[in-house]
Amino acid sequence: MDQIAEPRDERTEPAGRPGCSWPAAIALIAIVALLVLLALFIFKGTIEAPGKVARDLQSSIAKLGNLFGTEVKVDNQSVTLESREIMELATVQHRIVCVSKYTTKWAGSTATIIVRGEYTAKAGFSLDKGTTFRLDDRGQVIESSIPPARILSVTTEKQEIFHAAQGLLKTLEARDYEEAYKQNREQAMREAADMGMKDEARARLKERVQDMLPAPMEKPAPPVLRAPSQ
Repeated sequence: MDQIAEPRDERTEPAGRPGCSWPAAIALIAIVALLVLLALFIFKGTIEAPGKVARDLQSSIAKLGNLFGTEVKVDNQSVTLESREIMELATVQHRIVCVSKYTTKWAGSTATIIVRGEYTAKAGFSLDKGTTFRLDDRGQVIESSIPPARILSVTTEKQEIFHAAQGLLKTLEARDYEEAYKQNREQAMREAADMGMKDEARARLKERVQDMLPAPMEKPAPPVLRAPSQ
């Protein structure tokens, strides 16, 4: 008898589908979501920072008005002082002791006066035309927006004759003493201009204005992007 062959159970494995696996797809979606989050974070900080500076500056208007004695206006990133007929602000004051020598001659004879003077020099700003302090995106006063300073006054506190000597033929007269006092004061004014008071006044004004403003904004750190492990 012929044997009947038993049917074979043959199974064909399905061919693999092209594309990525589920873990890889999830990781890709997570990375895209984190990138979108980072973009929103940066955009939000860029939009909100100037507005936050302006809102914080509103609380400083009263302080700045008291400091300068005039109306203060706040723009998006600036502080503006209104003009006034007379407005001077002294930010630096120094005591100067000046010793000068005056000589006068006649017919080969020399008379001498040495004057010792004490003065109070003040440096600051003439703000009668107003000014504007510009701020950066962190609320810091920009150096270039500080107006130029000048010597406002040199006040004579005391002048005295330290030494006076008559010449053999030339005698000292009242006008000689007047000229000696004048030269002593002029020397004190030159010393006040040369001792760096103007630069010191600008630095002091910037410091005082900054103290009246809110603390500088620190930029928050961006979120850390970490791709999930597959």
